[in-house]
Amino acid sequence: MRLLSTTLIALSSVICLETFLIVCLLGKKANKHDERMTIRSGRERRASHARVVAHGDIFLPIYTKLSKKSLKSLCEKRVKTRSDEQVNKRKNTSRSERPNSGCAQITSILRPSIVASRLNKVGGVIRQGDRWFLSEYAMGYGIFEYANSSMLKHSRPSRVHWLQMTPHFDGTDNAVCEHEFFFYSSSSQHLYAMRLEAPSGIRSISLKRTPKPSIYAHSHSLVDLESEGGYLWVLYRANTFLHVTKIQCSTMLIVRQWTLRRVHPKGVVNAFVACGFLYTITQRSDVNVLSIVFDFEHSVYMEPPREIGRWECRATPSSVHYDPLSKTINVFDAGLIYTIVTKQIE
Repeated sequence: MRLLSTTLIALSSVICLETFLIVCLLGKKANKHDERMTIRSGRERRASHARVVAHGDIFLPIYTKLSKKSLKSLCEKRVKTRSDEQVNKRKNTSRSERPNSGCAQITSILRPSIVASRLNKVGGVIRQGDRWFLSEYAMGYGIFEYANSSMLKHSRPSRVHWLQMTPHFDGTDNAVCEHEFFFYSSSSQHLYAMRLEAPSGIRSISLKRTPKPSIYAHSHSLVDLESEGGYLWVLYRANTFLHVTKIQCSTMLIVRQWTLRRVHPKGVVNAFVACGFLYTITQRSDVNVLSIVFDFEHSVYMEPPREIGRWECRATPSSVHYDPLSKTINVFDAGLIYTIVTKQIE
């Protein structure tokens, strides 16, 4: 009996000892887990703080001693930093929305310089740097390309582009954008894009809203096509107002549209778009008057419309286009082809 009791006591002691060891081991594991969680939490807090600090926030210990003067200086410095960031952001946005880095408002113009002349009194001229494109009369199936102004003057085209499998173009205000000739045909009420480089191809979109009256006073065009920065500007009359559609040249998708109720095309002889601004040409007595009237980027009218300059009136210009490469206005006026150098805001 005494032997059995002794055995039970020994066995109980062993069990208690094993239980104690297990509890100790579990406790150590729990402590290590807590330590790891604490370290991980601390790392996450530091990373979070680093992300916030990266955005410019300031962290100080709770019991930091700062004088009123130091605190004021710290706050003023922070406000100035945020203001500078906002200004820079606005500047970057403004640059990205303009067609190109050298784009600005036209402030004045020089006297016209005659480049060439033609027997036909009606025609259209487009300039792209040194290259010139000429269309004769108010309708046709071909456009002449000249490598430079000398070849234009002596009527020596470097290439002739013929419209194939399309109706003839209508009007004198056609456009060239990204190696494509854009024109409008009233018979199909479509806007066409014909590739000038091989392989040639034709694309088109419907412009069924285009009305029948000529766009300007004494104009030969139903629509006025202007191009710059990879976009095509389609101007035409909507009732008594001017309607403008901005189209991406590469896709022929409509980007945006405006109805300018303060611009009445019947009082205008021609117009063009340059650097996101609309300019109109009106006639007073014996002069053509160039004015800036609308800012497309901000969708605001120039109040009042500001006169940029004027030049001698020969007749009613049948074609007026702006070339962003040479920064010139190029005109076909009663058989005379002349260019006008512009000055812009620096």
